This record gives sequence, C-alpha cells and structure tokens, in this order.
Amino acid sequence: MTGHWQGVARTSLREGLYQAHRELTQRMLHETRARDPRAAFTQWQSVHAEQLAHLQSIIGDLRSQAPTLDFASLSVALQAARRLTSAQG
Repeated sequence: MTGHWQGVARTSLREGLYQAHRELTQRMLHETRARDPRAAFTQWQSVHAEQLAHLQSIIGDLRSQAPTLDFASLSVALQAARRLTSAQG
C-alpha cells in the first residue's frame, strides 16, 4: 500500500495502537496495584479473560489473512483493543 493517504492511515493506526497499549498498561497497573509486572498481567488477564479471548480471536483471524490485510481489518482489531481499556471485569 503506497501513496499519501495510505501513509496517513498507517500512521493513524500506529498511533492508535500505541495509545491503546499505553491505556491498557495504565489500566492494568491501576487495577492490580501489583509491583511485579508479570503478576500484574496474570491477575489482570484472569479478570478480563473473556475480552482478551475476543481480541485474540480477532488477531488470529488477521494473521490468517496476513498477505491481504487491509486498513479496515486493522481498524477493527484496534477498536477491539481499545474496548479493553474500558472493559468491565
């Protein structure tokens, strides 16, 4: 994918992914209050197992389409990741 607008879309998706990652990390640390990152993740993962399974399913679907990925598919995955930042356990 080349061209100006494809570049803008790639940049937007990348920034959205980085923001979702930051928000997920902050939420995990806030909810668990654990000092050990592995323990914090394990604890958070068990509480949000259903939402994580949904995201992992989407990621698995995307990996199976890898040679033909498009911005729409990546946007859906990003939205699923963003939903984890506000998911209820």
